[in-house]
Amino acid sequence: ELLEESWRDRSLRPALALLLGKALVRTGRYARAEEVLADVAARSPGNLEVGDALAALFEHQKKYDEAIAVYEGLSRSGGSEAPYLKDRIGSLHFQAGRYREAIRALEEGRAIDPEDPRGLLTLAQAYEAIGGTELALARYDDLLRLDPANLEARFHRARLLQKERGSEEALRAYREIPDRAAARGALPEREAIVLALAHAQIGIIEMASRNYGAAAAALAQAVDALEDPDSDLFVLLAVRRVRSAPQRA
Repeated sequence: ELLEESWRDRSLRPALALLLGKALVRTGRYARAEEVLADVAARSPGNLEVGDALAALFEHQKKYDEAIAVYEGLSRSGGSEAPYLKDRIGSLHFQAGRYREAIRALEEGRAIDPEDPRGLLTLAQAYEAIGGTELALARYDDLLRLDPANLEARFHRARLLQKERGSEEALRAYREIPDRAAARGALPEREAIVLALAHAQIGIIEMASRNYGAAAAALAQAVDALEDPDSDLFVLLAVRRVRSAPQRA
């Protein structure tokens, strides 16, 4: 309340006004947060932290065009953050379902710094969304060259191979995921889910080939990869189905 009063009196420094804006977001007071953060952004043009906070608020409310406008304003101010800004603009276009606009922004960022992996996952998915299979695979490969440990990119690449080129090539790609994960030890929750999904896909492919023993083993590994396996009914039902299937000698 003291910060709000100082802000209304125009006596609050931009750093504290930013803190106020973030606190208002955390308490769900989005309209006031937007008012405060927009005011800070106007008083601190080109400030990336302020712009990020305001754009994140717009993004949370699915106001994608407003968020894009914030990043475009920051982009016009120049600076070394250009690839990051293009990544954010492309990501927002992607969330809005504007895949060609996302591709345009993300490719612009890639042209500025081809060795920056940010944006490549979204770029690959955008190409995939418009049917550009080969370009999507190329961008997944670019990302994995720069970030070989990226399990999510490996999973999406394997899934696309399964869809477009068949199970044999996809199975090899899915199997790379547990191999990479084993070298890393404990995984964050999101990557643990990706690992579980990879094991599940391996199991499904093996089951379709009537390799029931291999399928059961893979699906059991999928369950083991999850901290809360009861929440993944798909995997559990798949394991149950495999265990009830006739076993190949």
